[in-house]
Amino acid sequence: MGEVGNRIKKYRLRKGYSISRLAEESGIAKSYISFLERDQRKNPSVDTLKKLAGVLKIPLELLMVDEERESILEVLDDEWLGLIKEAKESGVSKEEVRNYIRFIQYNNWNDSFPQKKQDN
Repeated sequence: MGEVGNRIKKYRLRKGYSISRLAEESGIAKSYISFLERDQRKNPSVDTLKKLAGVLKIPLELLMVDEERESILEVLDDEWLGLIKEAKESGVSKEEVRNYIRFIQYNNWNDSFPQKKQDN
């Protein structure tokens, strides 16, 4: 799991919670959360992580992944992840997504220029 304790602490502090509040709302012992955050316990159960993630209102995956994936997940909310999954399951290729992005960018760029009026 690696740095799970550091991630718990980071998201707890972002939420402005004390260890006591997180313990109370999650039903997990304050001492156990403290041990996790200080890296004295390294392998919390998935159930424990689910409870903490639920109280912190973050995806469980944020507590379980490495730093690189964590930064990706922080940017992508559940709706974005769902859209990506839906596109993949529908057979949309990465190249098709890239082309669509380029198309949107071109349209936005093109719309930034004043349009000439056409005389009919």
